[in-house]
Amino acid sequence: LQMYLETTGDMSILFDRRVQTGINTVKDIIMVQRNPRAVIFETLLAPSGKVAKYPYMCFQNVLAWRILLDLAALYDRIKDIDRVEEAGAIANKLRAAIQKNFIVSGPFGDMFARSVDLEGNFDLGDDPDGSLALLTYFGFCSPDDIVYRNTLAWIDSEHNIDRESAR
Repeated sequence: LQMYLETTGDMSILFDRRVQTGINTVKDIIMVQRNPRAVIFETLLAPSGKVAKYPYMCFQNVLAWRILLDLAALYDRIKDIDRVEEAGAIANKLRAAIQKNFIVSGPFGDMFARSVDLEGNFDLGDDPDGSLALLTYFGFCSPDDIVYRNTLAWIDSEHNIDRESAR
């Protein structure tokens, strides 16, 4: 919806009650998965549909972060300032939680883990259906970010045992 608005400039859709209900429903669905002690979201399945090793996955949390930013922008367009601030604050806290919990030490230096348990355990890996290589697409980091570059190096290395099956 945010991309549609940016592309077309057609704001009329935002004043349709069904669309407003849908926007609020998306936020409500995301918030149900929030960890009660931290602003991070639980996901049981990897993008490929496989069961995740640990309950918190990097790709899905970055996607939730992007959705929250887009929701804040949508709320801003209809001048719902309270919801703009709420979605923006949650997005900022989620970004910090992702950086705190998913950046781990890897063979090439700090990199993003595929999944974590918030107890210090993590899983290195990549899911082609929701690859960590897409983090720059969502605007989470820049292509020259060292953690991102180390993650890409790991994805394409012999350390990634799933590399050949993903191609």
